[in-house]
Amino acid sequence: MKNSLIQRLTNEYFKLNKKAKRDPRTTPEFVVRARLSRIEKIIQKRYGNIYFMTMTNLGNIVIDKEGKENDMFQLQREWISKAKLGRRTKH
Repeated sequence: MKNSLIQRLTNEYFKLNKKAKRDPRTTPEFVVRARLSRIEKIIQKRYGNIYFMTMTNLGNIVIDKEGKENDMFQLQREWISKAKLGRRTKH
């Protein structure tokens, strides 16, 4: 079964994030950091900052533009369910 784009990007992010824990000292370490940075930008532009923050677990509560407080785990479940169904929100 082929994974969706959001799942492949998320998996690649977690794989590279493990390798890129310290400052790069060699060329291969620098390449890993560059790939990680590129994937972060793609995820943030394509799926938004809220998904990126839930993926990296930055904090427990997110306040959106309207001032509504959202629970991170609730947002993460919503995004995962939308990703599994293959739907994207309309922008």
